[in-house]
Amino acid sequence: MDTTIVNQNGRIHLEQYRKPESLGVVLNYKSALAPISYKRSTLIGELHRSNNTTTTPEAQKKALDETREIFFKNGYPLSLIDEKMTELINANW
Repeated sequence: MDTTIVNQNGRIHLEQYRKPESLGVVLNYKSALAPISYKRSTLIGELHRSNNTTTTPEAQKKALDETREIFFKNGYPLSLIDEKMTELINANW
């Protein structure tokens, strides 16, 4: 689920898949009537999904960059997004 299987020159790897209709649809950080903890959890969950649905460093970077862009467009502070991305990346090493 949430993956696309890619055959690249005989090598199979996974990339994150998002439905075209769902691109960019998340809780708006500034105007959604939801607790901050829900908004942060949504961000963290999507970052983990981006990380766990890929099998190559290139696919992971692409998925994380797309997630970063989606949340930024929905009013999430870049400092929060980057902080959570850094925590995720450092935890995987």
